[in-house]
Amino acid sequence: MKVTIFSEGYFPELSGVTVSLHKRLECFSRWGHQVQVFAPDYSAISDIYPNYGDYLGEIMPGVTIHPFESVPYYVDYTRDPKPFTLGNLDEKIAQFGPDVIHAECPERLFLGFLSRPGIKLARKLGIPATAIYHTNYLALADGYKEQVAFLGIPGMTYLAKKLLVWVYNSYRVLMIASPGASGYLSSWGVKNGRQGTYNGVDPTEFFPADSVSVNAGNLNFLYVGRLAPDKAIQTLVQAFEIAYDALPNAHFTVIGGGPEADLVNPWVDTHPRAKALGRVPYSEMATHFRNAHVLVSACPIEQRPLSLLEAIASGLPIIGANSGGVKELVEQEQSGLLVDPGDPVALAQAMIRVANDPEFYGSLRERTLSLSQYQSWEICSREMLKTWQNLLDEK
Repeated sequence: MKVTIFSEGYFPELSGVTVSLHKRLECFSRWGHQVQVFAPDYSAISDIYPNYGDYLGEIMPGVTIHPFESVPYYVDYTRDPKPFTLGNLDEKIAQFGPDVIHAECPERLFLGFLSRPGIKLARKLGIPATAIYHTNYLALADGYKEQVAFLGIPGMTYLAKKLLVWVYNSYRVLMIASPGASGYLSSWGVKNGRQGTYNGVDPTEFFPADSVSVNAGNLNFLYVGRLAPDKAIQTLVQAFEIAYDALPNAHFTVIGGGPEADLVNPWVDTHPRAKALGRVPYSEMATHFRNAHVLVSACPIEQRPLSLLEAIASGLPIIGANSGGVKELVEQEQSGLLVDPGDPVALAQAMIRVANDPEFYGSLRERTLSLSQYQSWEICSREMLKTWQNLLDEK
């Protein structure tokens, strides 16, 4: 199969989007498919990514990465498409002759290009166009009224959501990893959603530590993810502050970058048992999971993030908001603890309870390990190929 993919990002940028895309590309290459990927040009931020050139051209057999024109994004380590440049890629795509055109994060690509990636060309070529829903943009629009001024105008959030729904419905299929997100999208009028196993874990990288030593109060609490408003970083820091004071032997680790590092870094600087590692190379992530005891997430609108799947595969119980993808992955009182979203006191109390009861922590970890029958990237990649093949068969 020949596939053209538009993506909001690719390596060396690290995110759930770029990692999942790379893992699927490895499978597609191994199975003999041909893929061309269009991703942002990072050359303007070569000080952040000095090895950017390593991820251009044919990076693996049958897989070629092409840069599209890009402009600064609101965080310094990523880039957005340059508006009105989508048509510049049409000739290269037509020469490639894909069977399918696919978009990773179609809403962000649309807001960058100011055009729906792949739609017009797919119609012209008579081939299906699909997309995958990574970040829960439809739900997080409510939380960005302070960052995006026009969303504060009465009625604008509703109109913005309806615009995103129009973008999603433009594709033959919108692939969705989370059942909850699928239902939420459907309630807003998305008609082409297809929920399936689209996010996975590499079991050769993410696996439990051989042994875990736990004494009362001596746990390492880990957060992994973007430091952005939709991740409820303020709630997370408030909970860490409460737990820090109550647990004199506990440690707190934050991995990730973003605008709300301004909330995390000052707190870490004044708390010796806390550390903020920033954006960590993906090759080191599995080690950080094995060195931790519990993953903590305050985000109320997660879909099915890789960090949670990787934590479960590493045997880490999860403490998080009783909503979204966290609720789907955690068994209350069995493999983790769920609390009301936006409640830092409840989040801290859950952390304190687990830390002060080694026997309870042991039972949570044991149950987590029994649940870690995660889906490999091979299974997830075959699910995507099956979705495309079904569309081609219908055609």
